Amino acid sequence: MSDEEEKEKKKPGPGKYKKAIKVNARKLDDAYKALGARAYRLYRDGKITHPDLAEVASEIDGLLEAVEADKTALDEVMAERKGTKCPYCDVKSAPGSKFCPGCGRELPLPSELRETEKVPCPNCAKPIPAGTAYCMHCGKKL
Repeated sequence: MSDEEEKEKKKPGPGKYKKAIKVNARKLDDAYKALGARAYRLYRDGKITHPDLAEVASEIDGLLEAVEADKTALDEVMAERKGTKCPYCDVKSAPGSKFCPGCGRELPLPSELRETEKVPCPNCAKPIPAGTAYCMHCGKKL
C-alpha cells in the first residue's frame, strides 16, 4: 500500500465532522443563551444600558410575568382537582382546601410546595420544611 493510500484510509469520514459540527453548534447555542441571560440580568440590575437591550428586556419581563400568571392558574386548577398534601403534618386535604384539616395551617399552592426548603430534623434527621414548629416524623418540638 502506498503512502497516499494509507493517508486516505486514515482520513476521518464525513460522519465525524457532522457529529463535531452538531456538538459544537449545541455548545454555541448554550453559550448564546448564557450570554443572553447574563446580559439581561446586568441590564435589569442597571449595570449596563443600551437601547438595543431595552426592547428585548421588556419582552423578557412580559414573558416572565406571563409564566408566573400561568403557574398561579395551574396551581389553582391542580389544587381544585387533587387537593394538597400538607407539608407540615402530611395530611391530605380535600380539593380546593385553603387550610389543612390536620393542623389548621394555611396550605401552600403546589408550586410553593416544590420550592419549600427542606432541612433535617435535629432529633431524627429526616427532612422537614424549614420553619416548621414540630417534626412531622418524630413529633419533637423544634
